[in-house]
Amino acid sequence: MWTDGEDAVSSRKEFLNGLPPEVRVMVYKMLPNADVLNMRLVNRLVKKEIDEYMDFHIILDQSYRKFRQLCNFRIRSIKVNLLSRRINHGLHLSYPERVKKVIFDGLVSPANLMKILTLCKHVQELVFTHETLGFSDTPPVIRLWMKHAETLKCLELQAGDQADAIQTEIYLQAFPSKCIEHEVDLEQLKRMKLTDFRFRDDVLFLNTPVKNIIVDLISRQTKLQVFHFHSPGDLTWKQLKELVTINVETITDITINNLKAYRRSFLHRHADLILHPSRRADMECFSNCKKLKHLTLSCSPPPSMNPNQEEGIPLNLVNLQSLPSALETLYLRGFTFRMDEILTLTKYLPNLREFVLVDGGRIQYSVLINGFLRNCHSLEFLNVRPVIARGSSDSSWWKEIRALNLVFNYFMKVPFDIDDLDGLEARIRPEDRDWISTNILEDTPTTY
Repeated sequence: MWTDGEDAVSSRKEFLNGLPPEVRVMVYKMLPNADVLNMRLVNRLVKKEIDEYMDFHIILDQSYRKFRQLCNFRIRSIKVNLLSRRINHGLHLSYPERVKKVIFDGLVSPANLMKILTLCKHVQELVFTHETLGFSDTPPVIRLWMKHAETLKCLELQAGDQADAIQTEIYLQAFPSKCIEHEVDLEQLKRMKLTDFRFRDDVLFLNTPVKNIIVDLISRQTKLQVFHFHSPGDLTWKQLKELVTINVETITDITINNLKAYRRSFLHRHADLILHPSRRADMECFSNCKKLKHLTLSCSPPPSMNPNQEEGIPLNLVNLQSLPSALETLYLRGFTFRMDEILTLTKYLPNLREFVLVDGGRIQYSVLINGFLRNCHSLEFLNVRPVIARGSSDSSWWKEIRALNLVFNYFMKVPFDIDDLDGLEARIRPEDRDWISTNILEDTPTTY
């Protein structure tokens, strides 16, 4: 037990010095940055070990006065919240080669932005948000991250929603089409090999040259593990299929919002395309993705994104049973599919923990819900939003309502409500399995 006084302090130092070096380093890594900085004052040995083995994660902010002291240490990651003013005496990092991650999440002046990216030449993970990209004098964003094409592994670009992007005019003025070939080194682009790419920009489709660069970058990646793409109507199923094919050995996480769909006016002029194979979204392309654990696909552009954009005809998912058995989360929005295929799918996903279905059209939701509850034994969360036509004297309609009431009453503690937009949000506990095995019986889809 520690006691006060000089003897106690001396015994603590002796205890610390008596530990093996690797144990002391483990202790340092468990402490907050502030405590580690204080530990450097213990003695020369501790100071040397901290300076040699510890990596710091710092937040740069023009109101934070101690960042110059921190810049003398080995910094692993930097998050820049606000750095719009000129830094007195400049920004100096003692070990810039150790910086592997930089996040720009606030207003950063172009001078400070370029200074940080120029200093940190070995960055592997780079994140830009709309707060940074929206600075009026920010250079074209592509020019910024192209500087790290050789080392970059994770790239995240967030232009925000349409209001943010249009207000800041990130792509529309900062990157005019006539100078695109002068801003981007295409040979450097070809050498970029990412493992993690996340992109969010709701007005990308308004600037074709930038869109082409992003799509070209995507098509060249062969080692992707994580791919998130949020830009309405800018990615087709064909492009997604090609991406999956060339990253089949590595991909673990895919999120696409929103896949391009046919417009209703086009299909009215070409009625034969309603059932055309081009409307088919064949899930067979995922069959060999043995590492795929998370899949989120959306085919319904939110109307608020572009008021002048027509509502699309959803893609038709086929061969659902081809999805890999390693899948843990599955989110589908705005697609059509055959009930027998999705019920078969439930028998081939032993690791599925979460399933979400939104805008699934007019299907027999009780059978779908019961299928996932009955067959997916690892399922922990189920969110399905039934779309049921109002009142009917048909017996199958009443059977559907009773079946939904049974599940809603148990998991939601309220009966099913046709006007409820949230639908079923069920968290399945181990103790719920007995109720499911007793009350959820084998059923086959019928029309109603």
